[in-house]
Amino acid sequence: MATENKTLLNDAQIQEALRSLNGWRREGSALVREWKFEKFAQLMPFLRGVLDTMDRNNHHSDLAVDSRTKTLKVSVTTHSAGAITQSDVDFAKALNAI
Repeated sequence: MATENKTLLNDAQIQEALRSLNGWRREGSALVREWKFEKFAQLMPFLRGVLDTMDRNNHHSDLAVDSRTKTLKVSVTTHSAGAITQSDVDFAKALNAI
């Protein structure tokens, strides 16, 4: 299990991190990305990869699956800090590697 780096990031650090996080954006105190699939059946194996990554990184994000639009939305934040931390950035990078 990975150790989380819960160092709080300021606005400039978050903007810098977003430059290297393809597909991610900031929504308040969270990093957010949506993945869209042609078929719902394609979403499910990807979702399994997200869940495995959550367990490996000990980082449990908010997930929203929309079966009508075949979209998975992931919101990453450190709930205990009420803010974006380095751990969130690291986790977003791990999700991009799926």
